[in-house]
Amino acid sequence: MPTPSSRDEYKKNLLLNIYQLVQATLTDDDSIHPTRVAQSIHSDTREYFNAERWKPSPVYEGIQTRIPTGEVLTLHIRMWQAETPEDEQRCQQWVTGKVVKIESLYRPDDGARFGLVPTGKRNPRSFQYRAVVSSSLKVWRGKLTPQQAQAREPFYHHETIPPVQSPQEASA
Repeated sequence: MPTPSSRDEYKKNLLLNIYQLVQATLTDDDSIHPTRVAQSIHSDTREYFNAERWKPSPVYEGIQTRIPTGEVLTLHIRMWQAETPEDEQRCQQWVTGKVVKIESLYRPDDGARFGLVPTGKRNPRSFQYRAVVSSSLKVWRGKLTPQQAQAREPFYHHETIPPVQSPQEASA
């Protein structure tokens, strides 16, 4: 049986497993391995009520619907805001290549993991964008250098802006 991917599928599995366990108990039949069914009920119940798992991922869903796979794209991923000129290079990635797949990040993070074959390479590499404060993702169609990309408007742009502080909080 495949792993459920929605709350309704978990609910359906739970009800079926409970029914099977009750039937096995009433008929004193252990051919369905009641211990395994009970363990399945336990784990499905935990997943069904796991609030973190069912929290929406709006950034990932937006990336998945707007960014095509199978095309050559240029990605600019900024992980954090650089505070010194030395940090500027370490806080960002410029990647050009063919996007093979887009996956969600592990919970509780929102963002995406890109399976991308960089230009001039054969095998896909993994690049991830995590939507945290001061991070951003810009995507352009085609193979562009950073200078060319800066001169053009990206077709996808997501930026997480830090919260605005009042003057009293900033001076404290």
